Amino acid sequence: MNPVQHQNLETVQKLALTPELRQSLAVLQMTAAELQSFLGEQLADNCLLEVEEAADAGREGPDEADGADAPEKPQDVDVRELAAYLLADDEREETAAFSAGRREEAPVYPEAWTDESQSLQDYLLQQLRLCAGSGAELAIGQYLVAHIDDDGYLRCSTHEAAAVFGVEDARVEKVVRLVQSFDPAGVGARSISECLSLQIEAAEAAESEAELRAIAAAIARDYLEELAGRKLNQIAHQLKKPLEKVQAAAHWLRSLNPRPGRLIGTAPLTEYIIPDVTIRAIGNDWLIAVNEPDSARLRVSAVYRQMLRQEGAMDRQSQDFFEKKLRAAVSLIKAVEQRRATLYKMAEAILHLQGAFFSHGPSGLKPLTLKRVAEEAGFHESTVSRSLADKYVATPFGVYPFQYFFTSGIATDDQQAASSTVIKGLLKQIIAGEAKAEPFSDQQLAEVLKERGVRISRRTIAKYREELDIPPSNLRRAY
Repeated sequence: MNPVQHQNLETVQKLALTPELRQSLAVLQMTAAELQSFLGEQLADNCLLEVEEAADAGREGPDEADGADAPEKPQDVDVRELAAYLLADDEREETAAFSAGRREEAPVYPEAWTDESQSLQDYLLQQLRLCAGSGAELAIGQYLVAHIDDDGYLRCSTHEAAAVFGVEDARVEKVVRLVQSFDPAGVGARSISECLSLQIEAAEAAESEAELRAIAAAIARDYLEELAGRKLNQIAHQLKKPLEKVQAAAHWLRSLNPRPGRLIGTAPLTEYIIPDVTIRAIGNDWLIAVNEPDSARLRVSAVYRQMLRQEGAMDRQSQDFFEKKLRAAVSLIKAVEQRRATLYKMAEAILHLQGAFFSHGPSGLKPLTLKRVAEEAGFHESTVSRSLADKYVATPFGVYPFQYFFTSGIATDDQQAASSTVIKGLLKQIIAGEAKAEPFSDQQLAEVLKERGVRISRRTIAKYREELDIPPSNLRRAY
């Protein structure tokens, strides 16, 4: 029998994960701390992005944030249309704090952000925003900071940056000098010689040390190769200075840091639990606030708004550069907005389904599954799992991981289910009140719970007891 080949034509629908969708999923899974770090990197990398001032940022309800008025997908529209969306005179609003039937004018931000969590680029951008004399200086400075490596060195030329912005080299060099004045001393240098020279300029020295400082500056500028070869006699001869003074200057130079960027963001971090969502009571109402860093209030830089309005204001190379950055900016802004709206809906669903907990504490916790929350919030179960993983919520009774609210159920005599968390709480109470000389066995614990209307097997008692790190009765006995 001969094999026969057939050609079949069929239509298959598949979900294509575009770069924008991948980024949206990644942002959704980030905790508040991870989001802060990620946005700091994006702000440093994309000169079109900037953070709205708190006074300028509006607030909107969840329906608006859910995308009703969101722009079209970046890949489906022309860049000019994206620009028009971002350049609208009406200020962009963001979803940051909502409540059932009311809004809060200011979002709740965690107080646990620490300076140690800043990257070098974050730290430099913070100084740049305070020192830039104009919008153009700010834009050029952001571009330069994005090209500073972890050691603190500037890895792009003045001419390259000038070509991007269509300005003279001297204008960029002025901003380079501004960045080089920032802390840590030596940052923004383009060579180790310039790095050490900047640190010498920034160092405070007494008048009596002026000569030592001048010798050190000369060595850093012209004799680093000789210094590395320990040719101090040759340096002294060239500078016509006593050998002991050259030795003192060399010793001082060795105390400087050739990698100043490493001074920022390398300190050991104190681990904080930063709640991603806050739920609190205000009178008879409940307020849900999605906690985000200030950097989550994103928009396109006002400098580039003006540039994008001007037809023919830039060459083709610059236009391509800005179009790429604009698409990335739109995608990131939408991803952050979607994360905010999704977390709000998840928290709202849990508040509704675990209302007794928020009113009475852990004793009111009920059995709850991911599927039930997904149905309540209108998302797929996998979306609930991804969005709430490793995230925390601040409640009137403390800060809890979202996972805490998902518990299995045990049948009770009144035909209602009690969560395993509540059962464990009852076990702890019973064992804490038992006679130390005659502690309850697992079977006796099951009988005590039965008297309280909870039917549970001895084997389940043993399982819960082990999960609570409570030893068996023979090890609890005290004579």
